[in-house]
Amino acid sequence: MRKILLIILIFLSCYIVYNVTNDDDIYCLAIGDFLAKGVNNYNHVDGGFFESVVSYLDMQKRLEGSDNSFTKKDMRITDLIRMIDYSEEMVIDKKRVSINNMLHKADIILVSVGMNELYYKLFSNNDNLYYYASQMLDDMHELFDRINRYNNRKVLVMGYYNVTSSNQDIFNYLNIRLEEMALEEGFVFIDLDDVMDNKDKYFDNEMNFYPNSAGYERISQIIVENIKNY
Repeated sequence: MRKILLIILIFLSCYIVYNVTNDDDIYCLAIGDFLAKGVNNYNHVDGGFFESVVSYLDMQKRLEGSDNSFTKKDMRITDLIRMIDYSEEMVIDKKRVSINNMLHKADIILVSVGMNELYYKLFSNNDNLYYYASQMLDDMHELFDRINRYNNRKVLVMGYYNVTSSNQDIFNYLNIRLEEMALEEGFVFIDLDDVMDNKDKYFDNEMNFYPNSAGYERISQIIVENIKNY
């Protein structure tokens, strides 16, 4: 009987410590390409959806911290894989921090990568599009696997939108497969092609695939809908 009481006491102590030390504060991390960085249609960094999401968390008094240092305008999927494999570092708040530590630390990770590669292919050479798309998906599978090694919390993956008047079949193929892969990993998939359906409102022209301010705000709204109950 004394042994049972001791076990119960230990359990209650652990439960109390957990609830005292565990809070609802959220550390938000964005990794990837121009969308995660916030490059606008004038080729300037302007916050994008990341700043809007961070502002929302701050207003809700739930923001522990945020970072999008591991973003780059022309980031490729393989670049991110390499950064994680080599645990590349950035100076954040005057400290050297590795991407792997940031992935482990983050409560919410916003992933946007591959858009540059896709549009580069579409605008330069349309040959073997499905083979190219399949290679992208293979790389994304590798990336998802690496993210899951360091984080099993909330990961949101941005899909691909089509600003052109052609090649919709490739975007459909990529988004369907990407959603399947994301769900297998326990991630949330955001179909940006559906979200950004009003092309005239969210983009200035079909040769510029960077969203305008209305486009970024639309993306941030969908992200907030997916994290507000987290």
